Order: sequence, then structure tokens, then C-alpha cells
Amino acid sequence: MLTTVAFGLVLLLIAVTRAWDQFDHGNPLSIIYVGADNLMVHGGRDVRAWIAFAFGLIHGFGFANVLREMDLPPRALGWSLFAFNVGVEIGQLLVVAVVATALAALRSRSETVGRQLAIAGSVVVMAAGAFWFVQRVFFPGGIS
Repeated sequence: MLTTVAFGLVLLLIAVTRAWDQFDHGNPLSIIYVGADNLMVHGGRDVRAWIAFAFGLIHGFGFANVLREMDLPPRALGWSLFAFNVGVEIGQLLVVAVVATALAALRSRSETVGRQLAIAGSVVVMAAGAFWFVQRVFFPGGIS
């Protein structure tokens, strides 16, 4: 799943030379969606890999915007994309290794606690996305 996000992100970063500022609002909305989707999964066809790919594409627009604002020389763009992707992958793998191990240990002791933790985590993710969206839309210059 993480590689799917990173793959979508890299494809977009490579393809986009001029990112749209409006996609900056898509980042927090996609985070809200992922949290809500996690609460609503009840069997059926699992499409989370496609959601992760779309998530990576949306976030790629935002990251491309940041890279564009940095005024990198064109010859440094390829190295920047590569270094960024490697850093993201390493960071994600470290976080997932720690969190997945802890969650698996909790779930092995009590499936109910594991389920409650998944619900609480999803709500926290949605709240963080909502906060980020409100901050980006209504306070684009920051809160002083």
C-alpha cells in the first residue's frame, strides 16, 4: 500500500511541471476520505490499493507545488525527486514497522481493543484532515 502511494506520488511529480494551487485543498480532503473509508469497510471488494494510488496522485500535486516554489534548477529536479521518494519510503517503512508491530500485539491480546483503536485512529485522522482543510481554506496565511 505504501509503495502504491509513493508510486502515484512519483508519477505525478515527474509528470507535473506546473502544479495547481487548488490541489493543495485536495490533500486534507483525501485524508478525511481515507479515515472515513477505514470506518466503512465491511467486506466486499477491497479497493484500498486504488485509493492509495489516488491519494499519492493528489498529494503529488501538493509536493510538486512545493518543489516548484523552491526554484530548483531543472537539472536538480530529477535528483530531488529521487531523494524525496527514497526518504519518504524509508520514513514510511520505519513508522509502519513500529506501529504495525504495536497494533498487532494489541490485537492479539484483545480483538475488541484492536477494533476500538482502529476506530479511534480513523476518527483522529479525519479530525486532523478537517483541521488542515479549514486551516488551508480559511487561514491560508496562517493564524497570527
